[in-house]
Amino acid sequence: MKILPFPFKRLLLTVSLIFVACTGYSQSIIYTKDQQGNLIAEDDRGFKKTYKRDIAGNMVVEDERGNHIATLTKDIYGNDVEEYGNGRKTVYGKDVFGDTNIKDEHGKTIATIKKDVFGNYTVTYAGGARRTYKTNIFGDEFVEDGSVRATAAYNKDIFGHDVEGYGNGKNRIYTTDVFGNKVIKDERGTTIATYKKDIFGNDVEVYRDGKMRIYTTDVFGNKVIKDERGATIATYRKDIFGNDVEEYGDGKKKVYKNDVLGNTVIEDESGKTIGTYKKNIFGDVIFEAK
Repeated sequence: MKILPFPFKRLLLTVSLIFVACTGYSQSIIYTKDQQGNLIAEDDRGFKKTYKRDIAGNMVVEDERGNHIATLTKDIYGNDVEEYGNGRKTVYGKDVFGDTNIKDEHGKTIATIKKDVFGNYTVTYAGGARRTYKTNIFGDEFVEDGSVRATAAYNKDIFGHDVEGYGNGKNRIYTTDVFGNKVIKDERGTTIATYKKDIFGNDVEVYRDGKMRIYTTDVFGNKVIKDERGATIATYRKDIFGNDVEEYGDGKKKVYKNDVLGNTVIEDESGKTIGTYKKNIFGDVIFEAK
């Protein structure tokens, strides 16, 4: 498990800022990588999302229980598409001016992203809200809303630590403790999370409420995630038929099988089909939820 480099965290934070503009809820998101190299996004309410590649090479988004949230693919025009299990879509394309348009499954514009002559990026939403991403004369990056009020800034403190500062006065400070562990603190200096290794060499995430995520390997070579009590959250293994299996501590399970047509079928613990990865007539791999 690795904390992402600061510039990459900053880029991904755009997602949370779009969320703020659409809903009015101000949140911060911590981005890390698990032992398998998958991206983990956790907000300040404790919700986690995992971004990983499926066997077809598509990026898939899942919640902490392994439930499918979205699949990231491309359409026949080369646009990036987020497909959700309920039939909804978000499509990212370019207009004739080179600006990025974000549309829903009906083709309705959600937001437009454009670059001005100064190199700043502005996100304009269908409802009129606007966010502009700028760099000041000191090299600090910050975000302004439509009223020219700074909503977030990204810089370094006097100790060289990376800092994410929000318009509501809240900060996220990324530092390293005396043991070499990666630590994330808030504006009061209170530790939010620590990323370290235990005496067995396992990657461990420790949160301020005492909760933990321990990434380890069992005697069979399976990848296992455990909590602070040692209870198993998830196990990643193969069954006797060579199928990939994700098994969760509450007894739920995902099994990935290939059918006679070469499609990948995902089944739950009862054998019920959750969804299928298949190719359309254009050769694109798509996810069909049941």
